[in-house]
Amino acid sequence: MGSPIQLRDASAPVGAIDQIEQEVAAQYAAHANGLLRYATLLLPAGEDARDALQEVFLRYFLERTCGGRIDNPRAWLYRVLRNYFLDWLDTAARKHETPGVDVDEFPAATNDPEALMYRAEVAALIRVVLSDRELNCLLLRAEGLSYAEIADVLNLCMGTVGAYLTRAQKKMQAAAAKDGSFRASSPQALAILSYEAACC
Repeated sequence: MGSPIQLRDASAPVGAIDQIEQEVAAQYAAHANGLLRYATLLLPAGEDARDALQEVFLRYFLERTCGGRIDNPRAWLYRVLRNYFLDWLDTAARKHETPGVDVDEFPAATNDPEALMYRAEVAALIRVVLSDRELNCLLLRAEGLSYAEIADVLNLCMGTVGAYLTRAQKKMQAAAAKDGSFRASSPQALAILSYEAACC
């Protein structure tokens, strides 16, 4: 009988693998829910989001097993998830597929057709109001990432992240001031738009 396949570098002793597995489990416990929410926004089909989550943690395990150092695991995990999504989009484009977004997949207080239509209108307004970078920064901040982590994920300077978030907040406040129910529909509308924004 042959020996099992080794997923580790020869320099990583067995004891180190056990520690890395514990580290991965701890990172999973700490960040899996937020990553899955973000993956669901990027990859609307539930199976794709779960596959992406598994792939991200597999890559984390492999990176650590091969001796890679990860100074900020949360930012690293979100960056890898975003890159996974961009790779997935590239593959879909090469196959001439057009992944769609079904607004019924997003959580809502009601499935009232008028409410769904209003959220779509809010999404269209947000699309006009926010730039892609502002929207991405806003979504990552909503997941609890710090400015430094967002900068790492999106490959931006931390000051640029702050500027994008400040502009996004002002634009959203201005839109909410014009329409009182805009604020209540914004989370679902942002979820719909996150797919499109992440492409850029």
